[in-house]
Amino acid sequence: MSEIGTGRTSKRFLWRLFVWFALTSFALVSFLSFFVYWNIERIALSNERHNNNKIIGQLHNNIASMYETVKTMANAIEYNNDAQSILFAQKEEDIYEFIRKMNNLSLLISYNPFLDSVLLYNGTLNQFYSTRNSLYERSSAFAGLVLSQPLQNRMRFIPLNVDRTGDASSPDQVLSFMMFESLNREDRPDGAVIVNIKSRWLQDNINALNSIGKEQNTLDRVYILDGNGKLLFGDDANDDIGQYVAASLGSTGQTADMAAGAVVSAKQTIRGQSYLVTTSPVPEADWTIVKVQDYGIFDRYLDKIKTTVLSVAAVFLLLSLLVSLLISRRVYRPFGNLVREVKALAGAGAVPEKAVMDEIQALRAVYRRNEDEIHTIRQKELSSRPALKAYYVRRMLLDSRSMPEKLWEEIAASDVLSIRIEAGAPHAAGVIRIDRFAAFNRLTQRDRELYKFAMENIIGECLSRSFVCEIADMKDDQFAFIAQAAPSDLATDVIGAIGEALSGAKQFIGDRFGLSLTAAISSLSADKAELQLLYEEALSRSNARFAFGHGTIITGAMTADAERHESMEYTALREKQLAESLKGGDPQTAEQEIERGLQAVAAHHPRHHKQIYAQWVHLLLFVLQDINRMKLEPAPFDAEAAARDLLACETMAEARQLSIGLIHAATANKTTRDVKHSLLVDAMKEMTDSRYADPDWFLQEAAELLKISPALAGKLFKEYTGVPFAEYVCEVRMTKAAAMLQERHMSIADVMAGVGIPNKSYFYRLFKKKYGVTPKEFALKASLTGHIAPK
Repeated sequence: MSEIGTGRTSKRFLWRLFVWFALTSFALVSFLSFFVYWNIERIALSNERHNNNKIIGQLHNNIASMYETVKTMANAIEYNNDAQSILFAQKEEDIYEFIRKMNNLSLLISYNPFLDSVLLYNGTLNQFYSTRNSLYERSSAFAGLVLSQPLQNRMRFIPLNVDRTGDASSPDQVLSFMMFESLNREDRPDGAVIVNIKSRWLQDNINALNSIGKEQNTLDRVYILDGNGKLLFGDDANDDIGQYVAASLGSTGQTADMAAGAVVSAKQTIRGQSYLVTTSPVPEADWTIVKVQDYGIFDRYLDKIKTTVLSVAAVFLLLSLLVSLLISRRVYRPFGNLVREVKALAGAGAVPEKAVMDEIQALRAVYRRNEDEIHTIRQKELSSRPALKAYYVRRMLLDSRSMPEKLWEEIAASDVLSIRIEAGAPHAAGVIRIDRFAAFNRLTQRDRELYKFAMENIIGECLSRSFVCEIADMKDDQFAFIAQAAPSDLATDVIGAIGEALSGAKQFIGDRFGLSLTAAISSLSADKAELQLLYEEALSRSNARFAFGHGTIITGAMTADAERHESMEYTALREKQLAESLKGGDPQTAEQEIERGLQAVAAHHPRHHKQIYAQWVHLLLFVLQDINRMKLEPAPFDAEAAARDLLACETMAEARQLSIGLIHAATANKTTRDVKHSLLVDAMKEMTDSRYADPDWFLQEAAELLKISPALAGKLFKEYTGVPFAEYVCEVRMTKAAAMLQERHMSIADVMAGVGIPNKSYFYRLFKKKYGVTPKEFALKASLTGHIAPK
């Protein structure tokens, strides 16, 4: 027994280790022994069946080969000219000629060791002619073959006992194969060829196989049964087993039911003793090969193996107990040392007094006490950590020039920031702005905080793969970051690598959250005091979003020309051109001047974009108000709302679209006729929104419904909406198609039918033009992300 603090501990953990190792090893050895024990019989039988299959397969192939050889020979003899003249002779004109022809046939079979003779049966003369010594075959066995059920006996091996010596006690045993083409009126063949095989040749093969078992003093025999289950060939000395097997298989009908080529092995009881019986059909000869083995050999063999397995398992179990004890003591040794050290270091009150516990419980009590103390300390520290991190990053970006060296040392010594501004290490600052911030700002405060937290972590993770970085939320629509590379990276494209990392983060955020980000990267510097200048440079470049659009990663190479243009004024000549183009009343000229004016704004230094754009907006609204006042019927024009909307534009494309709309609204002559035209256009839009699924919905159909000409309908629609009617219909159909693919998970064919576009290639072209992907790719991305923004 030992003590920790004032509590007492025992070595129960050592005992638990020993029990655990012992039970694990016992379970493993037991499982393996059980697995081997119960699979020995299956494996041994499987091997034996495999061996039997090979033996029987070889015998099967021999018989099948013999059958094909005999069949081929019988066919050749049947069409032999000499044989034909004998088979179908109407009378015996020249007996010596018959003998000569039969001798010629005997030469054809003389080379084959298992052929006995060939008989030719002449149905007209009812006579058998033989290739043996005598021309005439007198044995009655062949008459029964030909005259009794000749159709059933045709092209089969029929065993016959042929008496050629006159001694009925010792007939010749042959297998006869008969072939003929037709029967006469007396149901006898017109002419038949009978090939006789020496049955002793096949019996000798079987005896050779059976001799293997006799040499090993075991019962291992092969038999051949005919289609009726009758024993044809077997062990000459012990055919009693063969007769029993034949009777058993014949009574159950197995010989007739077995599929061609199927080998079946099964354990059977014959006269109270177990045997392994393997059967295989020979469909060519309508025979069945049967192999019978004494199953007691397997039982004795398996008993020996099982006894050996159990003995080995018992030895291994004893060894496992010894090894478990040794392993437990070795594993426990460092743990015991730890317990003694904790005993020496733990003070009073580490464990409850008078508590008896094992080593784990005692260490847990000490650990919990220490953990509570550490937790209390870290809570005090962590409560201010996020705010302190944001303060350090903002201070370095906004006030690095005036920061005292002591503060730099304090930042380096703390573990709040992962970045260390090292001498000679290149670093850059960057600004990341949330696009369409007005829409983002309409989210709930909780959602905005969650999105910003996710974006800050994703951007930081992507940058930290290649750089040491810190990122901070600078409030409103922007994040700022500091990325530091190794001194050895000065020769590489550090800005390009930062851009690639930001591009990956931007793509991930867009796919997952449907948000767009614009980023600006400063130039490189190795002076920590210049962090403030780098941040101001990146912040200035972020204003170039007005020129380059949403989702852009802006670098110094992209803004180099504009940054050389420091003027902050919109030229008087440009003001005059804008006024003249608007007052001229030509919308196309006015639109061109709007484009030139916005391009002029974008050509200035990014830090002046907002001021110069505000001047341009003020001038545009002033001219529009002046034009409206000169009308006979001035239209309502809210200059303050227009100014607010224009100044809220983040990109030149947004400003262009809104400005052109204001020009059309301010220069239009809103008479009663204009109101009528506007109502007609609204009606065309509403009808399109309800009939977009109709493939025949065209401008002509809409004009006919509204009782106006197609030319006037198209002109009015283009004038009031800025787009042709056909383009508007395509836009509505593509919007509806995207909604179907994203929300209803419909097939492409159903979507095409649902939006009224029967042509697949045309549908794919329109869809890819609007969304940048094919409908299939759009549906796949929608299923993965739940949202896809249009291209």
